[in-house]
Amino acid sequence: MVKTVTLKALTPSPQLNEYEGEVVVEVDGRELTCYAVLSSAAEWHQHPAGERVPADLWLERDRTWEKVEPNAEPYLRQIGGVHYEMVGTVLEIGPEMLLVHAGFPLSVHLVTRSVAPDLAIGDKVHVDGSMMIELNPLSDDDGRAQ
Repeated sequence: MVKTVTLKALTPSPQLNEYEGEVVVEVDGRELTCYAVLSSAAEWHQHPAGERVPADLWLERDRTWEKVEPNAEPYLRQIGGVHYEMVGTVLEIGPEMLLVHAGFPLSVHLVTRSVAPDLAIGDKVHVDGSMMIELNPLSDDDGRAQ
């Protein structure tokens, strides 16, 4: 889901390659730490803190998901680093993504629809995964908006 975010910090990962790292953003009044792959090593230094940019933001299921009771309270909680867990209400169902409301609307990538054949709009789900971000999704290879 593309949203306008405020950049708080961009940190390349010394454990990964020069393109991968963490981006801390503020969106819808929440601070989120996200995994990012940027277009170049230089892009980590092109975005100052406080800059507002469009970003594609989603939770990538890399752990478990399950349908939960209809009265479960929605939440989004950081487990550590870019890892989060959430409970929310399914608003839309696509071939690979769900739109889930867990205090704010958030795309959730389940990998394939066959993973969740019994889901319906209005169901509540619990998902563990990694918060992912693509800065300037409509940009050139240097991360600058077109």
